[in-house]
Formats: sequence, structure tokens, C-alpha cells
Amino acid sequence: MGQEKKINLNALTLEEAVKYSLDHSPTFIAQQLKEQQAGYKLSQVKLDYLPDIYVTSDLRRNIIIPSTPIPASMINPSAPEDELMYMRFNTPWSSGAGLNVTFDIFNPETAGLKSEQEKQLKISQLDSRIAENELRATVSQAYIDCAIAQTQLDAITADTVYYAALSREIEDLYRREKVSLVDKNNAEMNYNASLARFHQAKNIQHNSRINLLMYLGVEPDEDKL
Repeated sequence: MGQEKKINLNALTLEEAVKYSLDHSPTFIAQQLKEQQAGYKLSQVKLDYLPDIYVTSDLRRNIIIPSTPIPASMINPSAPEDELMYMRFNTPWSSGAGLNVTFDIFNPETAGLKSEQEKQLKISQLDSRIAENELRATVSQAYIDCAIAQTQLDAITADTVYYAALSREIEDLYRREKVSLVDKNNAEMNYNASLARFHQAKNIQHNSRINLLMYLGVEPDEDKL
């Protein structure tokens, strides 16, 4: 078995995420195996429906030497067209040989088993389609949540960088007595609030990535998140 494809969340498209999840999701794979098993059981039941075919050969002595009617004109060209004559076989032996077929068509137990397996296969096929649609929807939503969380983090990161620079500038102005203590404190408060929002956004982004990886069937690597 080859190595699984490495997931790069920063370059992963929605289509790739859905396809990867369908190929690696343990739950979906288990449902597919159930469908395959139901199909295999049905094929086994159908094999029981095949007739038994066997060859027979029977050579026996005829008690009565058989004869076959033929047009008399075949022997006597002058005979009337509707006249028949009988030809006897040259041997008192007859042979019966050929293929014989037996087919159990009136066994209610076999018929009921086939019907039940057909129902089970249809149910498994329906469950597989439902599982596939649910997985597609779930992975798509997880992917969207991850994209939104990343966009939010990028915006708040830029916001935090701005307030950090502004706080340093105000601090410098305060040391030179260009601004008041109130201005300095307000700048620090704005930076601290922005930093708190950054950590919150970072946590949301982190959890959204873990959630997406889990739906993809990938063990999250904390060092690479």
C-alpha cells in the first residue's frame, strides 16, 4: 500500500478536500464495504438459482425393434406420393444420451432468501448514497468554516500589528511628553484588546483546521497546524 497523500491545508481546494474525504473517511469506507458485502451475498444466492447440469448415457436393448415411417417414393419411385413405408433399425439396441437439467423453481426458502438479499443490497446502496452526500456536505461546511476562520485571523492579525505599532509610537510620544497619560493608556488598551481578539481568532482557526482534518480522515499534527 502506497503512502497517503500529504495534506497542505494552505493549498487545499474544496474539490480536493471532498475527494480526499471520500477516499479516506473510515465511516464512508465502512459503509462501502457493507454495500460490497451485500452485493456479494446476493451473487452467492443467485448462484444457488443456477440449474444443475449433468450428462447421461444410456444404452439399452429394445424389447420392440423400432421402425420409422418414410415416403415410399424414396425406395420405389413409382409409388404414390402419399404412400408410406416403414423402415426398421438394423440394431435392437437404442441409446439415450444428452444433457439433463434440474432447476429448483418452487423452493420458497430459496426464493425468499434472494428477495431478502436484493432488499438488503438496495438498502446498503441507499445508505452509501446518503453517507456520501452527508460527507460531502459536512466536509464542504468544514472547509468553508476553515476558510472563514483563516480570513478572520488574517484581518485581525493586520489589526493587531497596527495597534502594536501605534502603541509603541504613543509610548515614544509620551516619553517626550507629546501626549498625555490618558492617550498612552488608551493606546495600550486598544492594543491589548486587539491582541485578545487575535488569540481568539487563532484558536478558532486552529480548531477549524483540526475539525476539517478529522473529516478528511487525517490524524491532526499539532506541529503543522
